[in-house]
Order: sequence, then structure tokens, then C-alpha cells
Amino acid sequence: MASSSLPEHTPINSVDEEVRTYWSAASGDPGEWLMVDLGSENTVEAIQVNFAEHNTTPELVRGRDKDIYEQYYIQTSNDGIHWEMLVDKSQNLNDVPHDYIELDVPISTRYLRITNVYMPGGGNFALRGFRIFGNSEQAIFTKIDDYTVERNSADGRDATVRWTPITDADGYIVNYGIAPDKLYNNYTVFDTDSVVMHSLNHGIEYFFGITAFESGTDPYTPVGEIHSFQSGNWNDVNTWAKFDGTNWVHPSPNVPAVDDGLISILKGHTVTITASDSIDQLHVADSATLIVLQNIELKAKNGVGPDILVEGTLMNGGSVKSDPGAEISFAGDGIYEHVQDGGSIPFATWGANSTCLLKEVISLVPDNANQDFYNLQWNCENQSGDISLGFNRNTIKGNIVIESTGTGILYLSDPSAVSQDTITIKGNIVQSGGDFAATSPLNTNSIAIDHKGNIEISGGNFALGKGSPGTGGEVVWNIRGNVSLMNASLQNDVEGNKFVFANGGGEQTLSITNVTFGAGGFPVEVEPDVTLNLGTQVLEGAGGFDLKPGATLKSAHENGLNGSVACTGNIQISKASNLIFNGTEAQLTGTLLPDTINNLVVDNSSGVTLSGSLVVNGLLELKAGSISTGSHNLVYGPDAALKYSGSVKQTTSGVELPSTGGPKQVIIANPKNVVLHQSRTIEFLDLQAKFETGNNVLTTMSVVGEGSKSYVNTSAGGFLKIPDVGVSQVLFPVGTNNYTPVWISNSGTVDDISVNASPDASFNAKGNYVMVKWNFSEENPGGGNYSIQFGWMSTLESSGFRNDRETRQKSWIYQI
Repeated sequence: MASSSLPEHTPINSVDEEVRTYWSAASGDPGEWLMVDLGSENTVEAIQVNFAEHNTTPELVRGRDKDIYEQYYIQTSNDGIHWEMLVDKSQNLNDVPHDYIELDVPISTRYLRITNVYMPGGGNFALRGFRIFGNSEQAIFTKIDDYTVERNSADGRDATVRWTPITDADGYIVNYGIAPDKLYNNYTVFDTDSVVMHSLNHGIEYFFGITAFESGTDPYTPVGEIHSFQSGNWNDVNTWAKFDGTNWVHPSPNVPAVDDGLISILKGHTVTITASDSIDQLHVADSATLIVLQNIELKAKNGVGPDILVEGTLMNGGSVKSDPGAEISFAGDGIYEHVQDGGSIPFATWGANSTCLLKEVISLVPDNANQDFYNLQWNCENQSGDISLGFNRNTIKGNIVIESTGTGILYLSDPSAVSQDTITIKGNIVQSGGDFAATSPLNTNSIAIDHKGNIEISGGNFALGKGSPGTGGEVVWNIRGNVSLMNASLQNDVEGNKFVFANGGGEQTLSITNVTFGAGGFPVEVEPDVTLNLGTQVLEGAGGFDLKPGATLKSAHENGLNGSVACTGNIQISKASNLIFNGTEAQLTGTLLPDTINNLVVDNSSGVTLSGSLVVNGLLELKAGSISTGSHNLVYGPDAALKYSGSVKQTTSGVELPSTGGPKQVIIANPKNVVLHQSRTIEFLDLQAKFETGNNVLTTMSVVGEGSKSYVNTSAGGFLKIPDVGVSQVLFPVGTNNYTPVWISNSGTVDDISVNASPDASFNAKGNYVMVKWNFSEENPGGGNYSIQFGWMSTLESSGFRNDRETRQKSWIYQI
């Protein structure tokens, strides 16, 4: 029995002694558990836990990193209700994929339950083996002398061992080795009288021994259990079959009762409760349905494990309750379907992928509607009243789906007055119809929504706040996913409400199609380290827009910021924010552009034109196209940088790289190369790709990042100039089509040195040459005393030169 199970990885797999199978819970959440019933009280002396890695992220667990560890605890019980701690690994920080625990003192117990605290790699709680050792005094071992061994004459590695089975044996241990007293290897098998081996050494004689074992524990049989035989009514014996110790008897001698064993409604069957009843250990299987009719009560009594476990559907038109200590659990794809106005949703454990579906609410909110559901689905076509779910510090681990609210409104929250409460939504908000709002105008308290998924609105009315202006509490909706608004109306009647894009370090999209902006519009705030991609979308309505320092706005609208941000509320674009223009048509930046910005990225092959003078304090990056200033000025801050990062060859221009007042640093990061349009002086040059000088002089105080794919290409006649070369060796990362660097030190008068490397196809009479010619120039001729070291790629060497160099092992350092 388990808290939840995947259909292909059921609990039996954890105790089948088969390494190729395993049990997996539906999630890796804390609290997922697996319980083993030994059938009666037995002595337990040791336990082994073999974890399985189901749905783990491979790069997180491969190699058994030091940060990989498993946390869990094991409890014992003799009645399945009251539990005691046996093994507590809840604080373990060691990797224990095959954890073996030998108890200091054996214990006597019937039930063992292992509960997850933490699984590494984001995977499910899963076990290949939950192995329980004990009953050593009751176990019986019987040596078998009647066996045969048939060695394969064609392949001596193979052998078939057969024996006469022993009555009541649970299994057999087949030992083998190269001497009668060295039977160190073994196979353990169950329910068979033979084993085929493929692991022997050819030409070596082997000896064998076989022992039958009986564990001393009676095998489990489902005596007293009842399962559905067909669809029908709960109180009809023809609906059920009961196991009598040998056979499943149909019709059942009795309808299910509290003192029966496990009651199961099997896949494909629908059972309807027509009279109030109590039950313990009820399992509604996947694709099975249990219906509780109007005015009927089903009560869960406290017993072993989940008292009602639903992996199919529980349809409640009456009342489903539980005694103190009793547990109702929805696991797997289990669905609770509420088909009444008002009533009560049972308190339950809502496992991964489970759903609470409300369909027939009209005007009365069901009790217990503010639980921590996994998925919540609302589809009440006949709703006429306004309903609040009353969420307050709740967590929804999956999605909230709104399909219909009739003529009424569905409110999500009911915050308290103590402090700003937070609701956590880990999945998506999906609305295709109805009228949905974050909070009611009748509640003046504030609420924060921490939303890790997406907002997907394709119909209906979606609102932060309702009512007349000035009523209702403030709602701050922190969204970490994407927002898609389509064929819907938006509403926000409370000043101060806002959607905060808050996925720090990531990009989020806001898509708007055929939307009617009602009162208050769609107020947006973009937090630092977040990139909001508006594409060609237009944000309209009466809401505001606030781009915080460190935040980034990406616009593909031809009118830039004015086209993307067309709302009539307060618009704040921080001078410390970042802007990306990535349209396909020629773009204007828009007059909303502040006079100062941190980073500006041009990623538009048709170009971007400034709508006003601009100071760039951080980085101007040209990924595609060019920037035009028109009648305006482009100015760099004192520490600003210019980056070329296109995917086709780029040529610099006097707009972004002027002769004076240019950037402090230039970064060359275009793998297709960048061409210098005119001679320029740069304080810092960062080479991540090749920079072609043409016939120009490139002067720089410092160069970093040089290498065989990132250097200054001077083959067209240009020079790389570095000032103030003295006794410390200075690298000139020059080259032609290949990297040909030069290192220069100067023990004479400090001077500015220019270096050019050009292709040279000439060769000496012996044919030993390097196809490069280096040219040097002093700013002040005659005062230097230089040591020059040359470098080149072997592809520039003739074969004769290469052989000579390899023979003589010269360093090729020249004094001039």
C-alpha cells in the first residue's frame, strides 16, 4: 500500500526481489510513503532500502555528486494506526542509494512504513527494493541433495541446474564455486526448480550446493478482501466478489463492511452508494468511479493506511466525511467531483496530479474549499451567485482551471487582516470562460500571489480586483511564467494592484490578442534581472507600467516603446534598466526612451533609430543591423562598452564607434568576424572572435581573450598598435587567416609599437619557410632595444621547415 503509485510501477514491485522493476510514487514530494504488511507480527533484524531514480535529472545524479543524498524515515506499527519511529534519516546528508540498516536490537512488528523527506535530482520517491530481514529463529533451511548439473558442451560458460522442489519452500539458494569449500557465488530464485547460468569460466570445473529456505512467515493472501465484480449499487451483493481463502466468491456473502479487509472498486466499474454507510480501507482504482448520491453520507473510519484511497473518481452529491485520524487520499490522476450546490469537500490528502473538480455550485460555497489542492477545476455553468474559495496562505501545487462561472463570479482569496497573506500557485492559471478575480471587493485586506507557472486566458473576464474604485484589498500577483491573454476582458478596480514579472534571471513573455481592457487595465511591473518580451504586442488600457532598475524590456514593435507600452497609466522606465529592440521592420526607439539607459541591444537587421539623444552607461550591443541617431546624439558613459555579437559579418561605423567619445571597451563576439571601418583608439579590447583591421590602425591599451579563433586580423595591411611597450613582455595578438602572435619586450626607451602580420608566399632556395611576414613600426624610431618572439599555426609551415624545426627543437626567439 502506498500514498500514491504510477500505474506501471506499483507497490508490489518494491518487494518482488527483482532489480529490473520498482515502485514509484506519483511525485517526489515530502510525505509520499510506502507501507508493507508482513501479515502478522514478525521479528525484524535489518532493513535495506534500494532507491530507484525515476524522472530524475540525469546531470544532477550522474556520478553520485557530493550534493546527492536521500532523506527518509521508517516507522513500525502493529495495528496500522499507531506508529513508532524505527529509523530516522530525515537529516541525512550522505548518498545512500542502497542503504542497509542493521538494528541493534531486533523488534517485533507487523507493518513498516517508509516516508519520503527528500529525493535528489527532482525525481519521484521510488524504491527498487524495500527489503526486510528477520525471523532468523523461525526460518527453516533445507539442504537439497537431489539435483543435476548440465554443462553446455558447446559453450562451457553455460550450465543448467535442476532440483527436486521442497514443499512449502519460499525459494532456493544455488551456490557454486571452484572447490567444494569455496561456493562463494550464488543465485537466489523463487517459484522454480531450475536455474540457467551464463557466468561460468570455460574449461574450469565447478561445484554446486542447493539450499531451500522457508522464511517462517505465512504468505499473504487476500482473505476477507472484497472487490467489485461489476458496476452496480454499493448495497447489492451482486456488485461484489469476496475472497474466502481459496477463491473469489460471487455474489459476495455480504456487502462491504468496516470489519472487512481491503475494499476495491476495479478499473472500469462504477459503484453507487444509495444508503449511508461507513468504510475502512476503500480503494477506488484508476478509471473506476464511486458515486455518493444526494442526502447520502459515506464516512471513512480510522484503520490501516489511507481509509479511502481514490486513484479514479469520487463523485459527491451527498456527504463524504471522516472520523478523527481517518485519512482520505486522492493519488495518481484521482478526481474528486463535487456535484452539488454548497455541501462540503472532504478534508483530504491531495497527491500529485489529483484534481478537485466543482461542477454544480450555484450560489453556496462548499465548506473546506480552501484546501491545498493539487489541481483545482471550476466548471459551474448554472452558477448565479458570487463565490469566494477563501484561499488564505494556501498552496496549489498544480493548475487552477476556470471553464464557467455561469452568471456569477469566482473569487480566489479571502485574505486576513493580520498581514499581507501569500497564496502559492505552482502550476498554471487556465481560464477559457467565466468571471474570475483574485479577491472580492468585500475584503479590504491585501494579498500576494506567488505564481510559478503561466497565466493562460482564452476567454471570459480575468480581474485582479472587482468593485468600485477604492474598494477591495491590494493584490500583488508575482508571476514567474509567461502570460497569454486572448479573446478575453481584463479588469482591475483597485489602485495599487499589479502583475509583477519576477522570474529573476529569466525571460518571460506577455502575449495580448483581441483583449478588451476594462477599468484599471493590466498594470505591469518588471523586477530586476527579468526580461519581459512584448514582441509586437501592445499593452493598452488604463494600467501603469514600471520597468525597474536592472530589468529588461524586449520590443519588436516598429514604434518601439511607444508602440509596445500604450497604456494610459503611469509609465516608469528606469534609467538603470535595459532595452532590446528585435523587430523585423525598421524600428524607432520611441519617445518613451529615457535620456539614459543601462544596456541597449539592437537585434534588428532593418535597423533601429533613436527617437531622442541617449547616454548608454552599460553596454551597447549590436546583434543584428545598425543603430542610427538621426538628429540626436549617442553618448557613452565613463565605463560603457560596445559589443558586436552578430551571426553575419559586421562592419563598425562612426555612429557607435566614433573617433572621439567612444566606448571604454569594445567586445568582439561575432564568430563571422567584425571589420574596422576606420582607424580607432580603444582603451580595452576583449577578443572573443576575429577583428579585421582592413587598412586601418587599431590602437588599444589592453587586449584580453586572444587565441587561435580570436585575434586581430591585419592581413589587409592594417596594424595593431599598443602604446608604452617597455621591459615587460607584451602580446600582440595579430594574424592573417591563421593566428600569428608576436610577443615584444623593450629594454630601451619606452615606445608605442605597431605590428602587422601579412600573408607571404615567398620561400628560400631550400623551401623551408613560414608563410607569414611580420612588419613592425616604432612611434619614435631608434630608441628601442627589442626582444621579439614569434608564434604561428603549424598549417603556415612548409614541410621542410616543419621537419627542420622538429629536428632542431629550436625556441624561435629572435633578438633584433
